[in-house]
Amino acid sequence: MASFGPDRDSLYRLILDLVAIPSVSPCGRTERAVMRLLRDRLAGLAYFHDRPGDLRLLPWEGDAEGREILFALVRAEEAVAETVLLMGHLDVVGVDVCGPLAPLAFDAEGYTSAVGAADLSQQARADLASGQWLFGRGVADMKTGVAVFASVLADLPSRRETLRTNVALLAVPDEEANSGGMVAALPLLRRFCDEEGLRFTTCVDGEPSIGTGDGNRASVHLGAVGKINPFVYFVGRETHLGEYYEGLNANLMTAHFDVLVEGRPELADCLDGEAFTPFASLRHRDRREQYCCSPSDRSCSYYSYFTATVGPGELLERVRSLAAEAGRRAIDQQRRSAEAFFLLGKPEAALPDWTMTVHTYERLRETVRARLGDEAFKAEERRLLERSCGDERDRALALVDGLVTLSGERGPFAVVGYLMPCYPHRVHDTSRGRDRTVAEAVASLVAEARERFGVDLRIRSLYEGVCDLSYCSLPGGAASMASYEANVPGYGRLYALPLEEMASLDMAIVNLGPIGRDAHKLSERVHLGYALDVLPALVRSLVEKLAP
Repeated sequence: MASFGPDRDSLYRLILDLVAIPSVSPCGRTERAVMRLLRDRLAGLAYFHDRPGDLRLLPWEGDAEGREILFALVRAEEAVAETVLLMGHLDVVGVDVCGPLAPLAFDAEGYTSAVGAADLSQQARADLASGQWLFGRGVADMKTGVAVFASVLADLPSRRETLRTNVALLAVPDEEANSGGMVAALPLLRRFCDEEGLRFTTCVDGEPSIGTGDGNRASVHLGAVGKINPFVYFVGRETHLGEYYEGLNANLMTAHFDVLVEGRPELADCLDGEAFTPFASLRHRDRREQYCCSPSDRSCSYYSYFTATVGPGELLERVRSLAAEAGRRAIDQQRRSAEAFFLLGKPEAALPDWTMTVHTYERLRETVRARLGDEAFKAEERRLLERSCGDERDRALALVDGLVTLSGERGPFAVVGYLMPCYPHRVHDTSRGRDRTVAEAVASLVAEARERFGVDLRIRSLYEGVCDLSYCSLPGGAASMASYEANVPGYGRLYALPLEEMASLDMAIVNLGPIGRDAHKLSERVHLGYALDVLPALVRSLVEKLAP
């Protein structure tokens, strides 16, 4: 086992070794392997040799992949409850986008040597030529950040006499999928508070810089953007293709919705003069499992939407209005197309006079419950979920399928709701004491970065990429998520947010990570000089400034 310490060489080796494990989520074998590698490096430190109980590899309860969560704690010399939590994920996205270079993507040095053969942007090629950037899957998002935190943790035992706060490292799996690792970690953190008297004051994430325009520079973020996944399930009207104009293709309704929302900047949520990614289609398909000689009467799509100010209730009303408009446009197009078709000499048929309605999933569910009765409804809901297959989103939409059938309602209509996962936005609020402490610490850190390293560390309101900081608190309380809970098919069975733990832990948050570019792309890279020579010192200093 390689020796490990707070020195530059140990940090660089750890980055390379973490990257070398292809921990693409979800994969129990590789995600366990990368977590155990980090545990083994930390276990080599004298501090954890003397206090093995403060280095824990904990099971993710109920995970089908058998993945684990790492928690390592360095305690201050004088017993204190206050604890700063350094947090990051060790899973990564896949490497298909790397094309023929994919086999090298987890060998950071080898990939850096070979990536010049790929179709790189002008900026990526300039970065490569500079010799200052390391390329590869996970180097930026976010194994370098976790490695830096581990290096800082390795340095803290020598500073325990002056340390005024405990410092913990939390490494989780699955962030790139459903953030199930962080969701599963929150009850563990709550247990540490109850059983060991810890109080987690601030969570520091180490995600890389990300964003449009000047986002790819040294940054510190005081909040986290939210992300929610609305779905729109359209029900058209069945017909034979030979009588096409007497029906309504649900795919046409979905197409109109896509045109209305996809990437439209005027629909973006904004905060402090900055806009965040609007609707982006993640998947759409009809609900048919085999070929049929008729237009599809059911079609569903779901989307990503980044939030900074908009809550689930308000957003659902927007989606409902947009779905109604899409349906009306599809009906109008169908009517105009039919009129033009009949002018070609075809026998004119009586066209239906349709109107468009839109239901929330909550309304659909209650309608079917009222029709069947409570016990029969519960049995049907359970049966539909047990028969469903695929990932959580597939199973949720299969439940919508079943309830639409049980409702007996004929199209055209739409059902709108939410799918999993959900990341509530967390906006910095200076009326909160811990948020003020973070703001003061960050302001001091910015001055220090400039004076010590000549680095212009930019303060940003929100981390522009989705991250696990969203789960560290819930300032609006459980009531702020009521609309989301009520409109997720299978909520409580397929997916649930740990709202009680989020509210009770109530941590302040900050993101301080490496300078990264092109996360999830073939040209993913991290600036090595900043990561190895500057960031560890800044993280150590931030920890000290966050202490009470």
